[in-house]
Amino acid sequence: MTEDITPRTAAGLALLPSVLIGEALADLIKTEESPDYHVNMNVWHHTAPYFDDGGLPHKGACTVCMAGAVMAQTLGASPLRNMAPGHFSEVDGELLNAIDCARCHGWNAMRHYIDNAHALMGFDKPEWPEQAFAMLGALGVQRYNGNGPAFKKTLTHAVVILSDANL
Repeated sequence: MTEDITPRTAAGLALLPSVLIGEALADLIKTEESPDYHVNMNVWHHTAPYFDDGGLPHKGACTVCMAGAVMAQTLGASPLRNMAPGHFSEVDGELLNAIDCARCHGWNAMRHYIDNAHALMGFDKPEWPEQAFAMLGALGVQRYNGNGPAFKKTLTHAVVILSDANL
């Protein structure tokens, strides 16, 4: 078994974008399977009740987006508390914002937050190959709502692109 040498924050978030997004997807899947949560990409981490556009309450005690799933699963946020990136350390907040940008396919904004997180940790900014950005941009935008499997497939492809670029 190989040792994980990915740099991480004190709370455990990865600074390597491919690992950060891959682990966020794993947290999203765990959250989807939990009766304590409902996924809605318009809400960070919001306690119940949260109502959909038709005025119907969602199952679960807490509604979360992909970054909210990371708050719940990796960072241990209680489903009984409203949470946002500002409730965590500055570096973790930057990485939660990077996850949110990846969710929206905002790759340049994701890079900004990743670079900020590296600077806060005292690391050099990563090298971002333009070819990788062109490939990410070619993925198009796949929203979660209404088609979670396609959303996850597209972001899994983004993880591969980032990993192949050593990011």
